[in-house]
Amino acid sequence: KVRAAGVTVVVSSGNTKNTVSDPGFDPKVLTVGAADLTKGRIASFSGSDVVAGVATPDVVASGVDVLVLLPTGSVIANARTTAHLAHGLFRGSGTSQAAAVTSGVAALFLAAQPGATPSQVKASIRCASGQLKGKGDGAGLVRATTTACAGPDGPPRAGSGDAPGRTPLGRRDRRGPR
Repeated sequence: KVRAAGVTVVVSSGNTKNTVSDPGFDPKVLTVGAADLTKGRIASFSGSDVVAGVATPDVVASGVDVLVLLPTGSVIANARTTAHLAHGLFRGSGTSQAAAVTSGVAALFLAAQPGATPSQVKASIRCASGQLKGKGDGAGLVRATTTACAGPDGPPRAGSGDAPGRTPLGRRDRRGPR
């Protein structure tokens, strides 16, 4: 119902290699995996898979050692494995951090294209993405864009609910940087 109301839904692919967690396999959402930018490749834990003949995730974003804010009393903030930094910041890794980064990219796009449908947002973010080393990066590493897609993913279907831009089974999307 949220997407039908015109909201772009961005979800993580999950933190289990060769698997995509629910709701990441829904073709109507923008599914995001994690990239390790220090190594220039997909994070070792990033979820990816082919679901119903469609390669997932759609894109990847920074998901390793990302600076984050956490509520001070939260379970994650108090976990022994959480890196506490100065000024109340933390370092976190996971596809959830990558999804948060991609949500920001979607917000920037929507600020420039306020009438864009969720399908247009998804297709445009995929079109602007750049190739990364490794399997499981979808259309590649997210890049901020304010331009509506008119590239290899084709024109998004305005408001149809059919999200374009997933790679069919047996075909990898390898356009490289633009």
